Amino acid sequence: MTREEFDDHLKSATQMAIGFARRFVTNVIPDEGIYVVLLNQSNDKRRRPDDVVFPGDDADWVRSGLSAEEVITLLYRDGRCPVWIDISVEAVLPGRALVQLLCSGRYTDNDQRLYYAASSVMPFGVKGPTFPPGLAWKGLVHNRAEQFGFVLQPKFPWIRRLANFPKFTLYEGSWQ
Repeated sequence: MTREEFDDHLKSATQMAIGFARRFVTNVIPDEGIYVVLLNQSNDKRRRPDDVVFPGDDADWVRSGLSAEEVITLLYRDGRCPVWIDISVEAVLPGRALVQLLCSGRYTDNDQRLYYAASSVMPFGVKGPTFPPGLAWKGLVHNRAEQFGFVLQPKFPWIRRLANFPKFTLYEGSWQ
């Protein structure tokens, strides 16, 4: 994957995550995002020989308040990117959505190794916002793939049931 492709996928995945979150929350979510990145969120003990890890990320594993360009500079290294990145909207800030990126610690330059290959935004996996404690969603999930957000195509019947799902409010405020 080239840097330009990674840039396009980040921007597209951000818009997809914002659009997906709008289906669940009462907030007005702006189109523009600012990012919080959590590095090394994977178990890398059994990595493949061609995977690269960056041990220095363990000491400084949370980066916040990043622009899209800063995210690209952080995550696209030496022609490699994390094998998976889960993206979701976590909060609404003044004029921007706070978009969280949970990143694998394994980096690859082999597109065949990227997760979410069936999507148009690999290695990004679009997830919904974190549900507040106690919000029941029984009956929404029909299998583990759907439970973890791997299937986000409108052609699947469970998506139609989301229209009746109760909406909730994300955190709104400033980000320090």
